[in-house]
Amino acid sequence: VKWRPTRPGCVYSDGLTKDDLKSDEPGFEQLRMLTQISRALTYTTSLDQVTRLTVERGATLLDADTALLMLPDADGLLHVRATHGISEALVRRFRAPMGDELIGRLQGLLDVPTDRFIAVPLVVNGAVTGLIAVATRQATTASDEWLLSALGDQAAIALENARLIGEVRVEMEGRLRASEGATNAKDRALATLAHGIPTPLGAIEGDCGLI
Repeated sequence: VKWRPTRPGCVYSDGLTKDDLKSDEPGFEQLRMLTQISRALTYTTSLDQVTRLTVERGATLLDADTALLMLPDADGLLHVRATHGISEALVRRFRAPMGDELIGRLQGLLDVPTDRFIAVPLVVNGAVTGLIAVATRQATTASDEWLLSALGDQAAIALENARLIGEVRVEMEGRLRASEGATNAKDRALATLAHGIPTPLGAIEGDCGLI
Protein backbone atom coordinates (compact mmCIF):
# COMPACT_ATOMS: atom_id res chain seq x y z
CA VAL A 1 0.00 0.00 0.00
CA LYS A 2 1.46 3.33 -1.07
CA TRP A 3 1.06 6.42 1.07
CA ARG A 4 2.27 9.94 0.50
CA PRO A 5 2.16 13.19 2.52
CA THR A 6 0.02 15.91 0.94
CA ARG A 7 0.87 18.47 3.60
CA PRO A 8 3.09 18.50 6.70
CA GLY A 9 1.65 16.32 9.44
CA CYS A 10 -0.70 14.19 7.33
CA VAL A 11 -0.52 11.00 5.29
CA TYR A 12 -3.08 10.15 2.61
CA SER A 13 -3.64 7.13 0.40
CA ASP A 14 -2.63 7.30 -3.27
CA GLY A 15 -5.24 8.72 -5.58
CA LEU A 16 -6.50 11.46 -3.24
CA THR A 17 -6.30 14.89 -4.88
CA LYS A 18 -6.67 18.44 -3.63
CA ASP A 19 -10.06 18.55 -5.36
CA ASP A 20 -11.15 15.61 -3.19
CA LEU A 21 -10.16 17.55 -0.09
CA LYS A 22 -12.28 20.52 -1.16
CA SER A 23 -15.30 18.36 -1.93
CA ASP A 24 -15.81 17.10 1.59
CA GLU A 25 -15.76 19.18 4.76
CA PRO A 26 -16.20 18.15 8.41
CA GLY A 27 -19.59 18.85 9.95
CA PHE A 28 -20.31 21.21 12.79
CA GLU A 29 -20.66 18.38 15.32
CA GLN A 30 -17.26 16.97 14.41
CA LEU A 31 -15.62 20.39 14.65
CA ARG A 32 -17.25 20.92 18.03
CA MET A 33 -15.96 17.56 19.19
CA LEU A 34 -12.47 18.37 17.89
CA THR A 35 -12.53 21.61 19.87
CA GLN A 36 -13.51 19.72 23.02
CA ILE A 37 -10.67 17.25 22.49
CA SER A 38 -8.22 20.11 22.04
CA ARG A 39 -9.40 21.67 25.29
CA ALA A 40 -9.11 18.37 27.14
CA LEU A 41 -5.57 17.82 25.84
CA THR A 42 -4.63 21.27 27.13
CA TYR A 43 -5.32 20.15 30.69
CA THR A 44 -3.67 16.72 30.33
CA THR A 45 -0.13 16.57 31.69
CA SER A 46 1.05 12.94 31.50
CA LEU A 47 2.01 10.83 28.49
CA ASP A 48 -0.36 8.02 29.45
CA GLN A 49 -3.28 10.41 29.81
CA VAL A 50 -2.56 12.12 26.49
CA THR A 51 -2.19 8.88 24.53
CA ARG A 52 -5.28 7.31 26.07
CA LEU A 53 -7.43 10.40 25.55
CA THR A 54 -6.24 10.73 21.94
CA VAL A 55 -7.16 7.20 20.86
CA GLU A 56 -10.46 7.09 22.75
CA ARG A 57 -11.71 10.49 21.61
CA GLY A 58 -10.23 9.95 18.15
CA ALA A 59 -12.19 6.74 17.70
CA THR A 60 -15.40 8.55 18.66
CA LEU A 61 -14.60 11.52 16.43
CA LEU A 62 -14.11 9.32 13.35
CA ASP A 63 -16.62 6.59 14.19
CA ALA A 64 -13.79 4.05 14.26
CA ASP A 65 -13.86 0.49 15.56
CA THR A 66 -10.19 0.58 16.46
CA ALA A 67 -7.49 3.18 17.02
CA LEU A 68 -3.90 3.14 18.15
CA LEU A 69 -1.11 5.57 18.91
CA MET A 70 2.57 4.74 18.48
CA LEU A 71 5.63 6.40 19.99
CA PRO A 72 9.35 5.66 19.49
CA ASP A 73 11.19 3.43 21.94
CA ALA A 74 14.83 3.71 23.05
CA ASP A 75 15.96 2.21 19.73
CA GLY A 76 13.91 4.67 17.67
CA LEU A 77 11.37 2.05 16.60
CA LEU A 78 7.69 2.89 16.91
CA HIS A 79 5.73 0.80 19.39
CA VAL A 80 2.07 0.90 20.39
CA ARG A 81 1.58 3.12 23.42
CA ALA A 82 -2.25 3.29 23.56
CA THR A 83 -5.11 1.45 21.88
CA HIS A 84 -8.89 1.50 21.55
CA GLY A 85 -10.81 -1.60 20.54
CA ILE A 86 -7.64 -3.67 20.09
CA SER A 87 -6.38 -6.56 22.20
CA GLU A 88 -3.19 -5.62 24.05
CA ALA A 89 -1.78 -9.06 23.30
CA LEU A 90 -2.12 -8.36 19.57
CA VAL A 91 0.11 -5.29 19.62
CA ARG A 92 2.37 -5.88 22.61
CA ARG A 93 5.41 -6.92 20.56
CA PHE A 94 4.72 -4.84 17.47
CA ARG A 95 7.75 -2.71 16.53
CA ALA A 96 8.57 -0.98 13.25
CA PRO A 97 10.37 2.05 11.82
CA MET A 98 8.33 4.90 10.32
CA GLY A 99 7.65 4.40 6.61
CA ASP A 100 5.45 2.85 3.95
CA GLU A 101 6.18 -0.63 5.28
CA LEU A 102 4.75 0.36 8.66
CA ILE A 103 1.46 1.41 7.07
CA GLY A 104 1.08 -1.93 5.34
CA ARG A 105 1.95 -3.85 8.48
CA LEU A 106 -0.58 -1.88 10.51
CA GLN A 107 -3.32 -2.62 8.00
CA GLY A 108 -2.47 -6.29 8.20
CA LEU A 109 -2.37 -6.17 11.99
CA LEU A 110 -5.81 -4.54 12.17
CA ASP A 111 -7.13 -6.62 9.27
CA VAL A 112 -8.75 -3.58 7.66
CA PRO A 113 -9.06 -2.64 3.95
CA THR A 114 -7.38 0.45 2.55
CA ASP A 115 -10.59 2.45 2.15
CA ARG A 116 -11.33 2.19 5.90
CA PHE A 117 -7.82 2.94 7.20
CA ILE A 118 -6.10 6.25 7.95
CA ALA A 119 -2.64 6.81 9.43
CA VAL A 120 -1.24 10.19 10.45
CA PRO A 121 2.28 10.99 11.72
CA LEU A 122 2.70 13.12 14.84
CA VAL A 123 5.05 15.97 14.02
CA VAL A 124 6.76 18.46 16.36
CA ASN A 125 9.15 21.09 15.03
CA GLY A 126 9.43 19.25 11.74
CA ALA A 127 10.35 15.91 13.33
CA VAL A 128 8.13 12.83 13.36
CA THR A 129 7.50 11.87 17.00
CA GLY A 130 4.87 9.17 16.58
CA LEU A 131 1.82 8.01 14.66
CA ILE A 132 -1.92 7.66 15.14
CA ALA A 133 -4.02 5.27 13.05
CA VAL A 134 -7.72 4.39 12.95
CA ALA A 135 -9.85 1.74 11.28
CA THR A 136 -13.25 3.28 10.53
CA ARG A 137 -16.59 1.49 10.21
CA GLN A 138 -17.25 2.99 6.79
CA ALA A 139 -15.12 4.11 3.86
CA THR A 140 -13.07 7.15 4.84
CA THR A 141 -13.54 10.58 3.33
CA ALA A 142 -11.31 13.60 2.89
CA SER A 143 -13.07 15.05 5.93
CA ASP A 144 -12.02 12.07 8.05
CA GLU A 145 -8.40 12.47 6.98
CA TRP A 146 -8.45 16.19 7.72
CA LEU A 147 -9.94 15.58 11.17
CA LEU A 148 -7.36 12.93 12.06
CA SER A 149 -4.58 15.19 10.84
CA ALA A 150 -5.87 18.03 13.04
CA LEU A 151 -6.15 15.66 16.00
CA GLY A 152 -2.63 14.41 15.34
CA ASP A 153 -1.26 17.95 15.38
CA GLN A 154 -2.93 18.65 18.73
CA ALA A 155 -1.83 15.33 20.22
CA ALA A 156 1.77 15.87 19.11
CA ILE A 157 1.93 19.22 20.93
CA ALA A 158 0.26 17.77 24.04
CA LEU A 159 2.70 14.84 24.09
CA GLU A 160 5.68 17.17 23.79
CA ASN A 161 4.34 19.33 26.65
CA ALA A 162 3.77 16.23 28.78
CA ARG A 163 7.32 15.07 28.07
CA LEU A 164 8.76 18.44 29.12
CA ILE A 165 6.61 18.52 32.25
CA GLY A 166 7.82 15.02 33.11
CA GLU A 167 11.45 16.08 32.74
CA VAL A 168 10.89 19.10 34.97
CA ARG A 169 9.11 16.93 37.55
CA VAL A 170 11.98 14.43 37.64
CA GLU A 171 14.50 17.25 38.03
CA MET A 172 12.53 18.88 40.84
CA GLU A 173 12.11 15.56 42.66
CA GLY A 174 15.85 14.98 42.39
CA ARG A 175 16.58 18.40 43.84
CA LEU A 176 14.07 17.81 46.63
CA ARG A 177 15.67 14.48 47.55
CA ALA A 178 19.11 16.11 47.55
CA SER A 179 17.80 18.93 49.73
CA GLU A 180 16.17 16.49 52.16
CA GLY A 181 19.38 14.50 52.32
CA ALA A 182 21.39 17.62 53.14
CA THR A 183 18.84 18.66 55.80
CA ASN A 184 18.94 15.22 57.45
CA ALA A 185 22.73 15.26 57.49
CA LYS A 186 22.68 18.72 59.07
CA ASP A 187 20.19 17.59 61.73
CA ARG A 188 22.34 14.57 62.60
CA ALA A 189 25.44 16.74 62.88
CA LEU A 190 23.67 19.20 65.18
CA ALA A 191 22.32 16.37 67.32
CA THR A 192 25.80 14.88 67.69
CA LEU A 193 27.27 18.26 68.55
CA ALA A 194 24.54 19.01 71.10
CA HIS A 195 25.03 15.62 72.75
CA GLY A 196 28.68 16.41 73.46
CA ILE A 197 28.09 19.84 75.00
CA PRO A 198 27.70 19.84 78.83
CA THR A 199 24.56 21.61 80.06
CA PRO A 200 23.98 23.56 83.34
CA LEU A 201 21.42 20.96 84.36
CA GLY A 202 23.99 18.23 83.96
CA ALA A 203 26.42 20.13 86.15
CA ILE A 204 23.77 20.64 88.86
CA GLU A 205 22.93 16.94 88.82
CA GLY A 206 26.60 16.18 89.24
CA ASP A 207 26.93 18.49 92.23
CA CYS A 208 23.87 16.99 93.87
CA GLY A 209 25.42 13.59 93.60
CA LEU A 210 28.41 14.71 95.60
CA ILE A 211 26.30 16.01 98.50
